[in-house]
Amino acid sequence: MARAEAYLEEFRSGVKSASPARAPRQEARWEKPEKDHLKANVDATKTKEGGTGLGLVVRDGEGRLILAAVQRTRVDWEPEMAEAQALLWALDLLHIHACQPTLIESDCQSLIQKLDRRGDIETELGVIVKEIKGRCSERGDVRWRFWGRGGNVAAHEMARANCRWEETKIWVGKPPIFILNTLERDCNSTLPF
Repeated sequence: MARAEAYLEEFRSGVKSASPARAPRQEARWEKPEKDHLKANVDATKTKEGGTGLGLVVRDGEGRLILAAVQRTRVDWEPEMAEAQALLWALDLLHIHACQPTLIESDCQSLIQKLDRRGDIETELGVIVKEIKGRCSERGDVRWRFWGRGGNVAAHEMARANCRWEETKIWVGKPPIFILNTLERDCNSTLPF
């Protein structure tokens, strides 16, 4: 307790702490998936009016857009539940639009940790986690992992996209104009759309 108070006092007085400096955190960037695989980035965000926006961007090994989608719902989920709902929704769209092995990335580390756990979680979120695991297991070629926000920018932009309540918009093959710059930046090139 005394050490914590000393650090707090140093902070308040503007004196640097003697604690070791941490290396700057390296921001994740989007990376191409394995050969013959797709990568799906998902994200969820609260809307200004209440409710939740869900975003999905699916790309191939060259970084070309396969699918982009946004859904806006009036449901105001807590962040972890919103991310789980985005992942579940992404699985629905992948089932319809993509038959290749797919890596799904989310910037919600706590959700990915729950997906990695064995056994059931006895909560409402646990039901969604179990559904996600079941669908991925049935398909057999879908994996998930945590990936930092810097590698999930396009999906975040999709989740923030403006559309009407309870509406889903899907772009297949040709991206919406508002994420073009992000897609090009991710791949360090001009992509052939």
